[in-house]
Amino acid sequence: QTIYNEVENLYKQGRRKIGFISTIHDLNVGKFRANGFRKASFDLFGSFDKNLILKISKSDDKHKKIKNFIKKNGVDAVISADIICGVITVNIARSLGLTIPDQLSVVGFGDNTISDYSTPRLSVIEQNGNQIGSRSVDLLVDRMNSKWFGLNKNLNVFSTEIIPTNSIPGESKDNT
Repeated sequence: QTIYNEVENLYKQGRRKIGFISTIHDLNVGKFRANGFRKASFDLFGSFDKNLILKISKSDDKHKKIKNFIKKNGVDAVISADIICGVITVNIARSLGLTIPDQLSVVGFGDNTISDYSTPRLSVIEQNGNQIGSRSVDLLVDRMNSKWFGLNKNLNVFSTEIIPTNSIPGESKDNT
């Protein structure tokens, strides 16, 4: 739902060519995020352009793939499923002469401290790492104590919060 909401937010800001970058497309969380992006695209634009999703494998050159993605697709916003590709996107966009956020808005999932490695600072969808870590430990301890076997069929849903900076238009919590 978080990706859906962020696509909708960018749409309300006038963005019409929103891209999605993922290095975690093979993980369940990456699949959920990609599905949220697809659903929002269908609901808001009436169609979905598969070229607006960039899947990056571990062996790929992230910088080269992201640079080609931006140039080829002419996106005006990018949501990154991970923080590192979000930071790389901001830096590459600037090297291409794009102004952030006027010509390109960028948002990434992750830890707000990593956003310091881009100029302007990347807007972040904070994942609430402490809550995720705590739940992960509980599940691991339960498994070690043989309280359950196999995969838990229930989804663990955690709250997220957008921490806007200067990489998306509108109000910013950041003055840098």
